[in-house]
Amino acid sequence: MTTEEKLQHFYDAAVKEAHDNADRLLKDYEKELGSLLEEHKKEKDQEIALTLKTETDQASREVNRILSSQLLEIKREGSKRHEQYKDKIFQEVLGLLEEFRATDAYEDYLKRKIQEALDFAEKDPVTFYLSQEDSGMRTRIAEATGVDIEVAKRSFLGGIQAEIPDKNILIDSSFLEAYRNEKSNFTFDGGLTYE
Repeated sequence: MTTEEKLQHFYDAAVKEAHDNADRLLKDYEKELGSLLEEHKKEKDQEIALTLKTETDQASREVNRILSSQLLEIKREGSKRHEQYKDKIFQEVLGLLEEFRATDAYEDYLKRKIQEALDFAEKDPVTFYLSQEDSGMRTRIAEATGVDIEVAKRSFLGGIQAEIPDKNILIDSSFLEAYRNEKSNFTFDGGLTYE
């Protein structure tokens, strides 16, 4: 083999080795870039997932806040309407009480309540009171029941009050007391619920 052939062979071997080294370095570089790319993709995916979760949580909180606010407003409106209807119903009750007080059944009711109070008091003295609105019935009721009846200083919408001083008892069969109790304990049953 001549020197020129040897040089050519050496040149070819050196070039081949340089190409092999370049190919190997290129493959290693591509592999390293590929793993950097994968790592970068994972980081970005995690960032996107975190951003998405954060924004989803924030949106969910905002929706809950709005729903809570609207639910509170609905409850307020429902409560307001409840009170309006309640007031309307109890205005009608007052009208019905007025109508009842104009009937003979009302006088019978008063007589029955007086007798119940007398039965309860047994032999103890009882002071009976009629509401101011019923002062015109005082004489008739007193004659029918045989008891003294006074007209109360304040109105209690009808009915009677009986005082038994010896037992320190007030029997309040007034319409005002019954009206107040019913109004304070009144609830609408049925219908839509929102709780």
